[in-house]
Amino acid sequence: MRPRNITEKALPPGIPEKLLQKLKKTRDKAMVVLMWRGGLRSDEARCLKVGDLKELSGGQIRVRIARGKGGVARDVRIGAIYAKFITRQVRRRKSGWLLDTCHGHQAATSTFRRTLSRMKYIHPDINPHALRHCCARDLMKEGFEVRVIQKILGHKSLLTTQIYLDGLAIEQSAAEQMGARD
Repeated sequence: MRPRNITEKALPPGIPEKLLQKLKKTRDKAMVVLMWRGGLRSDEARCLKVGDLKELSGGQIRVRIARGKGGVARDVRIGAIYAKFITRQVRRRKSGWLLDTCHGHQAATSTFRRTLSRMKYIHPDINPHALRHCCARDLMKEGFEVRVIQKILGHKSLLTTQIYLDGLAIEQSAAEQMGARD
């Protein structure tokens, strides 16, 4: 288990999209979508089974995280634009696991880290947890309330969610001040 670094921040905007363009494996693209658009932890993503997914109207997918951190269950939605990456993975998998290996075994968390470490040429700070920070940032920019973001990320404490969004608040405040000068 890696040491916790509470100062990890979201990747710059556009980096998750570049990852989706550069990754070749369907499984790896689905993994990025789950962590970036769904806010899943890497262990939550690797433990997903196909039965944890439900197709919704408009091409969306509901993902049921039955055993989140601290035993907390939650549901998240993946919008239609990105749900296609998960749907493709459902079709190609070889077992009941959503993110399986070519032999049908459950993918390991180290597989995700290794996959993303090969993408460091896109941005040096790419890692699974940074994708969760991207999720929080993007949800805030899309107008979601902090309490909703807290539920999506599966945080027990609102303070934890605020830490994720701290840099964004500073960034928005600076942008507002700059706008006031015009």
